[in-house]
Amino acid sequence: MSQPSEMESLVWILICGALPLVLGAKLELPPEEDCESGSFTDSGECCLECPPGEGVIKECGATQTECSQCLDSETFSVDFSHTERCQPCSECTGLMRMQTPCTDSNDAVCVCNYGYFMNEVTGRCEPCTTCPRGEGVEMRCEHSQDTVCEECLDDTYSDQENPMDPCMPCTLCEEGIEIVLRNCTRYEDALCHDPLSTTDPTSFHDSGYATEVDRLWSPRPGDDSTTPKPSSPHFIANQTPSPEGEKLHSDSGISMDSQSLQEQQAQTHTQLHTSEQIVVRVDGTVQPDSPPAQA
Repeated sequence: MSQPSEMESLVWILICGALPLVLGAKLELPPEEDCESGSFTDSGECCLECPPGEGVIKECGATQTECSQCLDSETFSVDFSHTERCQPCSECTGLMRMQTPCTDSNDAVCVCNYGYFMNEVTGRCEPCTTCPRGEGVEMRCEHSQDTVCEECLDDTYSDQENPMDPCMPCTLCEEGIEIVLRNCTRYEDALCHDPLSTTDPTSFHDSGYATEVDRLWSPRPGDDSTTPKPSSPHFIANQTPSPEGEKLHSDSGISMDSQSLQEQQAQTHTQLHTSEQIVVRVDGTVQPDSPPAQA
């Protein structure tokens, strides 16, 4: 029997060395796939999960999981699950309002109505705090936070109760042009007036200045409302003349006798009488300015 050649010996060595590797590869089992649900059917199959927007109508066991679409605005499902069904949407009632509507994959989001905030201690909607005069809003009232107020400082003011606005900057009167009628405080703005202006400053009316003037000149209770004011020309015309020859002195230092005063009073009365001649007739026409002819 002839001896095997070197080539044949080398082939046998390679075959014997590779055989265990081949057999080992065949005997090695493939890695088991991960089961997201962690549950299996009776046959060993991984239970499927229903995605967001779908709910379970039949859980897996003898058969595989069965899912159904949730109804938009009625039911929803947020997570992947092999057990959860579609849940009913939340309803915003009472002092709550809907911030985000319900969808098939998200529940409705309810927050407190405007002007209210959610008190985390009581778990109820409570009215937002209103900042008093002299204080402004530092942080506005929001869903779960009440209003935060701060005192008006550094030339700022707040002249009314307010749940929304911060302290406002004070008005600066123009130096050398306007007169400061009232300095700015934390409770009210400054009041300025230009002496050369032909109209009253708007701030007079805003600040209540005009109201105060009207109050000073309005008749007191029990007084005759027809009594003319001291500054009215009617008041001057209806005064009893002073004794003959008596001198009347004004604040300006100008003097006049009673006869001159009577002449001026008569002239003033005539002008006022003339300016009141326009009368509207019952038929809607306007009577002429000139008085009727004397009989």
